Amino acid sequence: MIILLTISFFTINQIEHAKQFSLQKKKYRTIGKIVNQEYIRFGFTNDLKYMLNDMDLILIEKPKEIENILKYEDLQLILQRRSENILLYIFHNNHDNFLHFQTPFEEFIIIDEDSTLHKFDQITLFIFIFLLGMILLIAYSVYKKLSPLNELISKIDNIGQKDLKLEFLKNNAKDEVSLLARSLLEKSESLNQIKTARDIFIRNIMHELKTPITKGRFITELPVSSQNKEKLTKVFYQLESLISEFAVIEEVIAKKENISKKEIFFDDILENALDILMIEDEKQISVNNNTLRLNVNFKLFTIVIKNLIDNALKYSDENKVTIVVEDNSLIFINTGEKLEYKLEKYYEPFFSQQSNQKESFGLGLYIIKSILDAHNFKLNYNYKNKENQFTILF
Repeated sequence: MIILLTISFFTINQIEHAKQFSLQKKKYRTIGKIVNQEYIRFGFTNDLKYMLNDMDLILIEKPKEIENILKYEDLQLILQRRSENILLYIFHNNHDNFLHFQTPFEEFIIIDEDSTLHKFDQITLFIFIFLLGMILLIAYSVYKKLSPLNELISKIDNIGQKDLKLEFLKNNAKDEVSLLARSLLEKSESLNQIKTARDIFIRNIMHELKTPITKGRFITELPVSSQNKEKLTKVFYQLESLISEFAVIEEVIAKKENISKKEIFFDDILENALDILMIEDEKQISVNNNTLRLNVNFKLFTIVIKNLIDNALKYSDENKVTIVVEDNSLIFINTGEKLEYKLEKYYEPFFSQQSNQKESFGLGLYIIKSILDAHNFKLNYNYKNKENQFTILF
């Protein structure tokens, strides 16, 4: 960058210098022509002197002064011309330009103090130094800002690990590297959560599969009959549904922002959820309105409804659940004991198994929370008149 800037400025300077030089030569040819014509016809008259004065030119006639000027060490010849009996030399140095006229009878010098060419060189040099300084300052500033990238790069291999820290990151810093570092920490935390969630799934998948597997083994020990065969078929259907559910849940945890949605009647979602639960007694479920349309992912939201109904029935004193459908909410109500802890505590997978508590929602509420987050819905809990009320807010 610096090399390119240097080459560019020196090239531009040479081009402009040559252009200015050419203009000055043209100017002095014109002055020389006018002086020649007037001098040959009338000699060195007062009118000629007045004309030179009006053009801001200085006339030097004294031989001593002329001799001193011609001795200048930095004097350079730029043009030499002969017209009639007059010989013209044009010199210049870093300050002035000189038109030296020689005739058979006398010699004189006209000084032009026009320093346009010299000023241009100074301005060009100043601009070059200024831009060079700015580039160096910017380069230093960029180096200071990007130097933390070394630490950032060294931490990339640790993305996804718990409590990842970056020493250089300040709370109020808003530069690009700090923003990138914060984004990296957010991604690391997100990856850590996904990793933790998947570890939980792997460790505890048998917890959900244990019941249908046990039931299936028990049925295989019974005498062969069409009724037992049907029960065994339902067990396999339930196992298949659970495995599909686990696959879908893991996907939604990893891609919360990319789920597809469409307008669906709640009645269709509820019917599908009841089929998965294999609920045959319609009296167990009470719904006030099935005409509500929801903009959701059908498969995922079916899992939410299925798990809320399953938990409501499992922990109901009457083995019944009432679903109240409103314009902006779905309320699942069952009679039973109040939750011992706050709702957020039950979002932890197998919280009750870990803490040896009586209540156990398995992966149910964890799955519900993950799917509702992906839909930007909320889940509230309220206990009133000995009734548990789980409310989905749209």
